[in-house]
Amino acid sequence: MGNILSSRFGPRRIVLGGNESIWALGISPSSKFIASGGNDGVRLWDLDSYEEVDVPEEWGLCGPVSSLVWLEGESGETLVYGTALGFLVCWRQDNTHFKELSALKVASGTEITCLTGDTATGRVAVGIRDWTVQVYALNATGNLVQVFSVELVPNLVPTSIFFEDNVTKDVLLFSAYGGPRMTLAGNTGEVLSSSTPRIVMGRVGVSLNRRQYVLDNGINGFDIRDLRTDAHVLRLPTGRVTVSCPKQIFFTSDDSLAVGGSDHGLLYIFDRMSGVILNRFHHSKGGLVQTITVKDTGYDMILACAGSQDYGNGNISLWRYKSPTNRRWFISSMKAAQYWIVTTFRAVLFAVYVVQNVVYWTPLFSKWLLVAFPVSTIPRHSR
Repeated sequence: MGNILSSRFGPRRIVLGGNESIWALGISPSSKFIASGGNDGVRLWDLDSYEEVDVPEEWGLCGPVSSLVWLEGESGETLVYGTALGFLVCWRQDNTHFKELSALKVASGTEITCLTGDTATGRVAVGIRDWTVQVYALNATGNLVQVFSVELVPNLVPTSIFFEDNVTKDVLLFSAYGGPRMTLAGNTGEVLSSSTPRIVMGRVGVSLNRRQYVLDNGINGFDIRDLRTDAHVLRLPTGRVTVSCPKQIFFTSDDSLAVGGSDHGLLYIFDRMSGVILNRFHHSKGGLVQTITVKDTGYDMILACAGSQDYGNGNISLWRYKSPTNRRWFISSMKAAQYWIVTTFRAVLFAVYVVQNVVYWTPLFSKWLLVAFPVSTIPRHSR
C-alpha cells in the first residue's frame, strides 16, 4: 500500500514504488490506475486503494521499460509500453488483473525512446533510437497492425512524439542533440514539414489548441515556443541546471498550466501566460525529478513524479486534490497580473531612462554551444 504522508499545507503526498529508477509514468483514462516503467519493468497501482496490482510475469524478457501510454476502447483500457530492447507490448485488464495481449519487436530492436496514443483511432506512434518512426493501430483482438514505418535522417534521436488533432492524425516529432522538428503524414510517414530550431531540447510538451510547445532547455528551466515558427514565447525558470538529464514537462488544465520537473527535488507548476510559479511540490531532498505525469479529471487533479535512484530516489510521489476553486484561480490570476504589472513598470522606467540619457549601445553576441544531452538511453540518466 502507498505510504500516505500528511502535510500541514496543501494536498497529501502519497509515496508509491521501490528504489529502482523510473523512466515512464502514466495514468489510465479512467483515472483508476497509475503505471510506472523502469529497470524493474511495469508496475501498476490502484488509485482508489493505492494497492499494487498484479501484472504478467513475462515483462522481464523484453528488457527495461523506457516509455508507456494508455488507450481506451470498447474492450477496456489498454496499456502499451516500449522497452530498451525494442519491444512494443500491450496489456489489458482482465477482471481483477492484467494480461498480455501481444508483444512485437520493432525496427532493428533498439530502444523505444517515446510513445503516444490516440484513443479515437486506436493508434500508437513510436519513436525509436535508430532514427525510425512507426505508427500502429490496435485492432479488436489486441494486436498492433503497422500503418507505416519510416527511417528519417541519420542520427536523429526522437525524444517526444504527438498526434495532431486532424483527420489524418499527422505525427509531430521532436528530437535531441539540436536535431530537427518534423511533421509526418499520419497514413504514410511522408515528411510534410521540417525545421531545425538548433537549441538544446530535452523532453517536450505540446498544446495543440494554442499551437505552442514547451521544452526542457537544459540550462535553467523550460521554454515555451511557437509551434508554427519556433519563436521563443516565454521562459519558465527553475534555477541553474546542475544535472544534464532531460526532464519531462506537460501542459494541463486546458493548457493554462505547465507542470515540469527539476534537478533539485521539486515539481513545479507554472502559469502558462506569465511564467509565474504557482506551486512547488517536494519529491525529495535534492535529486532529479525527471519523470512526471499529470491528469485533470475535471473534479480533481492528479500529479505524479519520479526520478533516478542515482540522483535522489526511485520512489513515486503522488498528489491528488480537488481542482482549484474560482477563488484560488482568482488568486493565481492576481499573482500573474502582479508579475506583468511589475515587469511592464520596470520596462517603462528603463525606456524613460534611455530616452533621457540618449544612451547608445552595441549588443554583445555569444555563440551558442549546442551541448548535447547524454548519449545514454533517453530518458535514462547520464553515466
